[in-house]
Amino acid sequence: MTLAKPHHKAKALKPGSARPAKELCSDCGLCDTSYVYYVKDACAFINQQVEDLETQFHGRSRDLENEDDLYFGVHNSMIAARKTEPIEAPSGPGSLVRSPLRCSKKVWLKA
Repeated sequence: MTLAKPHHKAKALKPGSARPAKELCSDCGLCDTSYVYYVKDACAFINQQVEDLETQFHGRSRDLENEDDLYFGVHNSMIAARKTEPIEAPSGPGSLVRSPLRCSKKVWLKA
């Protein structure tokens, strides 16, 4: 059995400091974590590998004549979401409260 290589930790960049990808940075958050050590390999903008990654993962690169592709990148379809009224529940982050509530409602409906 081989052991995984130890994780290289580094100190996260300070808020507001220059990002390695400079003006191309999408502010993904990697530089704000101890994984900033890996940004030189993981950041698609530093090595200008966006087109290669799009083709590898989506089967095509973005169509620069298509306004949606230009702004949002490669996608299959566009959908829109609308905010609805939240479920009344105890305080706490909505997603952490809603999921158990939905599960419990399904159990109650089955009973």
